[in-house]
Amino acid sequence: MIRTSFGRRFAQLLALGAAAALLAGCASLTVAYNRLHWWAPLYAQNYVSLNMSQRAQLRREVAALRDWHCSTQLAEYAEWAGGLAHELRAGDLHYGRIDALYGQVRSAWFGLSAAASHRAARLLLALSPRQVDQLFDELEKDNRAFERKYVMRAAVEAEARYAERMEKQLRDWIGNLTGAQRRAVADWSREIQPIGADRLAARRLWQAELRRSLRERREPAVFHTEVRRLFLSPESLWGDEHEEVRSRYRESLVALLSRIADSLTTEQRELLVARATAWQRDFERMACRSKGSLHAAADSAPAVQALN
Repeated sequence: MIRTSFGRRFAQLLALGAAAALLAGCASLTVAYNRLHWWAPLYAQNYVSLNMSQRAQLRREVAALRDWHCSTQLAEYAEWAGGLAHELRAGDLHYGRIDALYGQVRSAWFGLSAAASHRAARLLLALSPRQVDQLFDELEKDNRAFERKYVMRAAVEAEARYAERMEKQLRDWIGNLTGAQRRAVADWSREIQPIGADRLAARRLWQAELRRSLRERREPAVFHTEVRRLFLSPESLWGDEHEEVRSRYRESLVALLSRIADSLTTEQRELLVARATAWQRDFERMACRSKGSLHAAADSAPAVQALN
């Protein structure tokens, strides 16, 4: 797996747990989501060697973030999945609606990043200079792996990889693709292939800014503000050209999904409705309203206040 930065991956732990249940609807994955705080230190070891105190801190932060997430966010995820199932049944999944659904997913990620930013900042400040060097050495290994996989390969090979990944994702949702749908994916992969180099440059720029902040070791309040900016406004580091690339990517992705939605067979539509309904049920089951969850939500309030 191509990894992103340790700080942003802290938030992605929650998204990963929720998405795993969404895509598979498996009770064991719900258990995994509920126990993220136990396996998070094992995952973090891929980036940096933590001492016992740091591992305990990471478990506490992930547990609190997960409690906030399941008590405040999963009900909205369930509503999103239910709305998708309804629109599929009604045959009303056109470009505008798909773009709106995509925007809701982005908004959910924004909220999660906001809630995670101050917790990630605390974890990052606990790292020694040696650990910081180890962290960014590992991130650069990932950058080079991404470069080999999506930037340095011949265009036709990169297109094939993008198409392969997209076809796999679509099969998870709707089953086997028709010939017309596979051609639509091939068209899309040719259109978006050039974004690899731009994505890599953006990643390296983001990581360099985080490393600069860690190297300067300012007052905790200042560092928290800087990490929050990196989590919520990474575009502040990029120029207009990168924003245009991101905008074109979103448009091309929504256009592809619109073509797929328009070409769904009866069997595919029924399968996707069943999956969306299962996602709704899974998210409702995973949602929690315990005292611990409410406490975690209150603890996260400063990080998400700007969203209200």
